[in-house]
Amino acid sequence: MLSSSISAQALFDDENNLIETNNGLILSEEALANATNAMFFSAKAGKVALQALVTVGNMFLMWAISKGLEFAVKGIDNLIHSAEKCKERVDELMSSYQSALSEANSNAQTVEELADKYEKLSKGINNLGENVSLTTDEYAEYNKIVNQIADMLYRATQMKAIQSCPSKAM
Repeated sequence: MLSSSISAQALFDDENNLIETNNGLILSEEALANATNAMFFSAKAGKVALQALVTVGNMFLMWAISKGLEFAVKGIDNLIHSAEKCKERVDELMSSYQSALSEANSNAQTVEELADKYEKLSKGINNLGENVSLTTDEYAEYNKIVNQIADMLYRATQMKAIQSCPSKAM
């Protein structure tokens, strides 16, 4: 009977060990389930973050492509309209040239008209520009003629400066 009792005791001990092992397996299964759930949520959060990153990347790529297209279209537009802009610039320059030519012709005619009066009145003026024999009215007329000629020369000098550097005129 002793041997049955030892055998029963051993069986009881084996059963207790089996129960403890089973309880340990249950706890390990729960830990494994918890770890699996944590990994699932982590993977899902990573997937969401990756999708957000892909979306931002796609948005940036589309923005860069649209800017590239915008610059290309602007360049093509400038190329297409360059002939028109060139024609407009030529028209402006021709108008400016015609205006300057008209003013120069007008000044030349004015100088021709004033030349006889100036020659006559300048005989009453010495080399220093002082009045030696003109009346007050004649001297005033002489000064008016000299000022007109000086003004025309000044405008002609300015026009010449503008023509030599047309980019500053516009």
